[in-house]
Amino acid sequence: EPRYIKTLQSQLALAPRNPEPVCRELIGLLRRNSQFNAEQATIADCRAKGYRRQDDLVRFAFLSAADGKFADAAQTLRAVDDRRWLSESRERLMLFAALIEVNQAPEALRRSVRWLRGQPDADLALEMISGFTTANRNDLALSLARQVGTPGDAISLAVAEIMVDQVQLAPARLYLNGWLEQKKPMDAEVATRFVTTAIDAEDTALALKGAEQFGLAGFDQATLAALAEAAGGGALGDGFDRVQQALSAETLAAHPLIAAAAEVRAGRTDAARSILSQMRLDTLDERQQQVLAAVSAQAGRALVPAVLLRPPVLRAPVEAPVPAERRIIGPAQAKVKSIIRRAEAKNAKQKRRLERPPVAPAASPFPTFTPIPFPNQN
Repeated sequence: EPRYIKTLQSQLALAPRNPEPVCRELIGLLRRNSQFNAEQATIADCRAKGYRRQDDLVRFAFLSAADGKFADAAQTLRAVDDRRWLSESRERLMLFAALIEVNQAPEALRRSVRWLRGQPDADLALEMISGFTTANRNDLALSLARQVGTPGDAISLAVAEIMVDQVQLAPARLYLNGWLEQKKPMDAEVATRFVTTAIDAEDTALALKGAEQFGLAGFDQATLAALAEAAGGGALGDGFDRVQQALSAETLAAHPLIAAAAEVRAGRTDAARSILSQMRLDTLDERQQQVLAAVSAQAGRALVPAVLLRPPVLRAPVEAPVPAERRIIGPAQAKVKSIIRRAEAKNAKQKRRLERPPVAPAASPFPTFTPIPFPNQN
């Protein structure tokens, strides 16, 4: 076989234009023998001579991306997409990621809108919206959500999530109210996203309304516990009781703040004070500390000293991005393997997996978001 490969390589070197049979045979042999560098170089040579077999060009783009050559990947995939359209989710995500990495985010938006209008795919849309926010292009993330989503669906919910990330809490609450009023069917994932976003937007009543519209029994215990903790300050009254009753004994035991709030609601303030006295402030986040102060007051227990209660912080500060000259791997490259893994799990038609060895994850942190104006409702 090595001799046969050398023969084919000699034929390719002598071929003037588009030696498709030789290219297909040689590329296939190199791939089966796991000679990835040689395969990549051969596809490049064949492509220069007019070879246009789509599967091999897509393969070349993935190999290039795995090597960090996102400009080559973007150039190859955009040419394929312009001629025949990329049809599979993983191919579209790769072109999307490559365009983001080479600072062509507006083109990524244009192609994303075209793909998703021609072939609606909520999972793919959410992946792309996430990609824009990670690249600190929340304006494009909002634009994509508005252009391909409809009021009340999983995609349009991302608009509120982005607003919360931007600490635009009042607009987020208004948007979430309008979203819920559409009364569209929700699955557990979308319902959980809504409840979590409403809690983060500091509207526990709205979170409870959405949870009960979906059905409390449809949520996992972690989501219900988060809702119960947020409601533990007493503002929801009977609403807290309904959520607390949906919690298992194990969940209550693992969340003493909820247990203390339940004792207060039942009038057993001594039991509540006993639970509160065993809690450690340094194990609680900012929201839980506020609830602790409220429950402590209701239980008649001395408030936690104000010096120990940190002011609410919606987003923890992040370190400055690593300078470009020190950044070895870009954020899109670090996502290559996870993008492929999620897309392949969803796409039953996928015929082959990326065989390039895994790429090391990026060390750079996510960018800090800056506020954006509340978009007009159209």
